Amino acid sequence: MLNIGSNSTTTNTKTKTLFGCAIHPRWFGNEVNNTDSIIDIPKSSQYLTNIKENFNSIVIEHHMKWGPILSNNTESETLGLYDFTQCDIIVDWAISNNIVIKGHVLIWHVTSPYWLKDLEPMELKIELKRHIFIMMQHYKGKIKYW
Repeated sequence: MLNIGSNSTTTNTKTKTLFGCAIHPRWFGNEVNNTDSIIDIPKSSQYLTNIKENFNSIVIEHHMKWGPILSNNTESETLGLYDFTQCDIIVDWAISNNIVIKGHVLIWHVTSPYWLKDLEPMELKIELKRHIFIMMQHYKGKIKYW
């Protein structure tokens, strides 16, 4: 286990075998006021340095799931508008550091939009398909594994 902030002695894992970790947007800025918004990538962050030195793949924790990636606006949520900002910053950072990104689950019962429960079966099928296509198209060429 890697203890962030410690004097870890893990071995660099830049091999063909993927060795990854979950990453949370809070480590990309604004952790001072304890929000999930990203302002800037702190290039000197010990957390990000440890990831670059010890892992060759990441998965974006929670924020790539369906509910969290929707716009925070309640009205927009019913229309299924997406806000890729946080995930895009992490994906771009990983690509620029030669780190492979594994996409998170596209549909997960706990973090699905609340309005799905009100849909008829055919509407639900359409929304599920639409969501999968939106995510796959947005990250086409950037995320290889799902």
